[in-house]
Amino acid sequence: MSKSKAGTRKKADSKKRPAPGEGAGPKKDAGPTKVVSMKKNASPTKDVRVKNNATSRKDARVRKSGAGTKGSGGRASTAPETPGAKQARAASILAILRKEFPGAVTALRHGNPFQLLIATILSAQCTDERVNMVTPGLFAAYPGPAEFARADQAAIEEIIRSTGFFRNKTRSILACSAALLERHGGHVPDRMEELVTLPGVGRKTANVVLGQAFGIASGVVVDTHVQRLAGRLGFSAQNTPEKIESDLTEVFPPSDWIEVSSILILHGRKWCNARRPLCVDCPVRSLCPSADTFGG
Repeated sequence: MSKSKAGTRKKADSKKRPAPGEGAGPKKDAGPTKVVSMKKNASPTKDVRVKNNATSRKDARVRKSGAGTKGSGGRASTAPETPGAKQARAASILAILRKEFPGAVTALRHGNPFQLLIATILSAQCTDERVNMVTPGLFAAYPGPAEFARADQAAIEEIIRSTGFFRNKTRSILACSAALLERHGGHVPDRMEELVTLPGVGRKTANVVLGQAFGIASGVVVDTHVQRLAGRLGFSAQNTPEKIESDLTEVFPPSDWIEVSSILILHGRKWCNARRPLCVDCPVRSLCPSADTFGG
């Protein structure tokens, strides 16, 4: 063989011979190993992300639902407050507030059950202080249901105008007085079932009259102060007077029902007002789950 042919064949062979790492085809199991490695690594990472997201969502739901309560001093608790623990805390709060407001009774001035009934009707959407400014003159002119039943509506409206909603209140007072004369001989009944049938009388008004005039614990008076404090003190999460009253009667024994509403009203006026509660100096701060929320 001539040198030229040998050189040509050598060049041809060099062209056919694959370069290192080329043309030899994939190494055995190289592809599957890469794929398996990715799958093995991807799945746990995804699972971790899913679990973490699920946990975050669960935590958010727990925070939103308010699971867990604050105990003494506003410290967070891992479990909701039991009924027994809530009753014990309520008893401690009431004991402290009894000392703060000894002998608490309704602030509405009255001389008999009828005057208290009329004063309570007037107190709707009005302060007790304003009602107490109006009732002396009103009762001097109209001391009982018989006098109110014969009264001129315009004259009553003029006297009670400053209490607000004076037209509606006048109609209720006149109709209530007439009903007392017709059904009860001019006397205020001492039963819830009968009181709430009178014009202008709801359960709150009936509870005030029964508790303060007759000493009958028929329930707990829930006005705006009591409603606000029932929520802040963790006694009720409801937002209607009837449901809040039901919760309060579970927290406090019947022997406290008359007194507790008067005490909470006074506490709401002095310490736990609606806009800027004075939590820092509040006498029941250590027992209030809302103290840190408002008082810092």
